[in-house]
Amino acid sequence: MPREALLLSPHGATAETEALARSAGLRVAATFRQNVRRPDPRYFLGEGKVREIAGFVEAGGGGDGGGGPSRRPALAVFDGDLKPTQVFHLEKALGVPVFDRTRLILEIFTRRARSPEARLQVELARLQYDVPLVREYIHRTRTGEHPGLFFAGGAYQVDDYHRVIKGRMARIRRELARIGQERAQRRKTRRRGGQALLALAGYTNAGKSALFRELCDESVPVGDELFTTLSTTTRRLRFPLQGSQALLTDTVGFIRDLPPWLVEAFLSTLEEVFLSDAIILVLDLSDPPDEALSKLETTLGILRKGGRDIPLVAAFNKVDLLDREEAERRAGALLAAHGLPRFGLVSAVSGEGLPGLVRTVLSSLGDFFFGSVSGPAGEVLALGAEGIRPEPATGDGTATARPVLLRNWKLQELSGRHPTLAFSRE
Repeated sequence: MPREALLLSPHGATAETEALARSAGLRVAATFRQNVRRPDPRYFLGEGKVREIAGFVEAGGGGDGGGGPSRRPALAVFDGDLKPTQVFHLEKALGVPVFDRTRLILEIFTRRARSPEARLQVELARLQYDVPLVREYIHRTRTGEHPGLFFAGGAYQVDDYHRVIKGRMARIRRELARIGQERAQRRKTRRRGGQALLALAGYTNAGKSALFRELCDESVPVGDELFTTLSTTTRRLRFPLQGSQALLTDTVGFIRDLPPWLVEAFLSTLEEVFLSDAIILVLDLSDPPDEALSKLETTLGILRKGGRDIPLVAAFNKVDLLDREEAERRAGALLAAHGLPRFGLVSAVSGEGLPGLVRTVLSSLGDFFFGSVSGPAGEVLALGAEGIRPEPATGDGTATARPVLLRNWKLQELSGRHPTLAFSRE
């Protein structure tokens, strides 16, 4: 059964934080809003509003907060980021743990981490989050104040934790670096074999995993909750052309206002995006236009941290939820705002637009060759319209399967229905 939580918001829009709370296994039982222009140094919210919330909690959730729960809230979620001193004072005033937005995201990461690497990344992120809180609680205990709910065991527990935390962070970083070296070696091996490395990127819950499932025929977790995917998964691209040597990686979703240290904790995962040969940028076209634009800007901002000019193909997903004219209008507005050079209108649910998306991605890779690529005649021949220029070739021999970097494309017609793109060396 979900734990009851209060949502404290210093602004009006709370939909994303409510979705985060649900993904963390919480039920938002009551919401308290206060437009804050100048945050209070102790509570962020005004002192009067904090007293109101404290009375609601003290009454067991049935006070004057407007339709509260029948039992006492387990915690309070703050829709934003708090300073350690503000966490301390809010917990002391309300008598329940207080999660700010970053800690809420970390709770979700902890629930979703499955692979050893993901667990290490989440642990590192949580320790980095804890460090300033530990310092604050040490300061409070030395001035004679109760250490609060975060470390209810007292001053000795806080001091012990602070001594251990730095060493543990160093060990995790060494282990993640070792895993990163193994991944780099796998990338090198794949490139020696002529395999192009593609990555899915985008805002959380844009439909990346659903698209990955369709493009690679791979069973991966798919759901409406945020951050369903935390660990990377790499599989061979199989749709719609068979025999392709392109590999596609599903990656963790992005979200706005992530602190730099949290991005750093997941840097090894983001390397799969930053070091790819092309990126499929997945966008949820069913989002309200302003929200879609904000998510696109967040995603592009994170991708720029990679420092490389990587071919980018926008996949405007969930077009099955819109009529064609509206989908094209929304896509056009996003394209005009940021000048994305390549795009496709797709649906991971219905399969609409996926063949064209694959053609667009393959054409963005220039001289990369993926081996012997065969499929329906219309799909193979359509590659020519996407910037790849196959030349007619005589003979009925099959294309060699050894992938190489390609300079001259030739089309070997094996049958009327299944031609094969082959290569020739000069």
